Amino acid sequence: MYGNAKVNYGEITLTAAEIEINQNTNMLIARGLPDSTGRLRNKPVFVQDGQTYEADSMRYNYKSQRGVVIGVVTEQGEGFIQSDRAKRLDDGTMYASGNRYTTCNLAHPHWYINTNKIKLIPDKQIVSGPFNLVLADVPTPLGFAFGIFPFIDKRKSGIIFPTYGESEDRGFFLRNGGYYWHISEYMALSLVGQIYTNGSWGLEAQFPYRKRYRFNGTASVLFSRIFQGEPEERTAQQLFQVRWNHAPTPRGRSSFSASVNFGSSQFNRRNSFNPNDQLANTLTSNVSFSTGFDIGNTPVNLSLSARHDQNTNTELFNVVLPAFNLTVNRIYPFKKPNQSARNFLQR
Repeated sequence: MYGNAKVNYGEITLTAAEIEINQNTNMLIARGLPDSTGRLRNKPVFVQDGQTYEADSMRYNYKSQRGVVIGVVTEQGEGFIQSDRAKRLDDGTMYASGNRYTTCNLAHPHWYINTNKIKLIPDKQIVSGPFNLVLADVPTPLGFAFGIFPFIDKRKSGIIFPTYGESEDRGFFLRNGGYYWHISEYMALSLVGQIYTNGSWGLEAQFPYRKRYRFNGTASVLFSRIFQGEPEERTAQQLFQVRWNHAPTPRGRSSFSASVNFGSSQFNRRNSFNPNDQLANTLTSNVSFSTGFDIGNTPVNLSLSARHDQNTNTELFNVVLPAFNLTVNRIYPFKKPNQSARNFLQR
């Protein structure tokens, strides 16, 4: 079949510029065809069980569900795997050589993890031999003798792969790479970092938590060390920020809430990519607790609160700690037990 060829076989769909079918050997051979510039067009695209593989060419036995793929690209988790050659088994596992893993969706990625041999278990993990990080086609010494990289989803622990880019004053960077730990249904922990070619770096720990029908919240601690200027005259800043948001689910007469945001005055200007954060000149925090109880038949309400205000321009801050408020309904000490307050006042 030539042109825009397509084959459907059970849960398998294969499209390509050219597909050959040998019913005696149960083999499918698919390939793309070069255009006038020599670039391959209509490359084979193989889809099975929700997994998509694009390749320069492939041989696939539709009975045994095994095949060999040349120049394959597949999306796994939040990234892409490019392999020079891969062998696919009937359970979907692939053994591949000449591999590049990246979160960049370009055919020629800005950065990638380079490794010669991998074992890919779809939707689960990659097991690799020696690997190293490559930035802008320049190999770096960052790597290890082997690696196990689980694919992350909302309910599984795994590697968070970084994004790549360039900063005007700090050079090339990898951001938001780290590890996500799904501790339980009610809490998790993520540790991510960033690194720049001028030596600047940062870390963030985030701890989301919740208790059904009671409360939910997120606590974060961020730290960064930023270098600026030429190497012989550069300056260094160590900045931090602490954030905590805690919200109760309305229940009963007691309630505790918190909205905490404090840290170095220059943190947002040096680290945030949100224009609103960069322009804001104040940091505020509020923590409050309230409860109610009865003294006899008299309801009593008690509240405690603390507040923090910080001006990031002047680096001045105010702290109110604590504020106490107690309210009690009006009491009539000489009123008879069954007498209404109105009748008592009239008398």
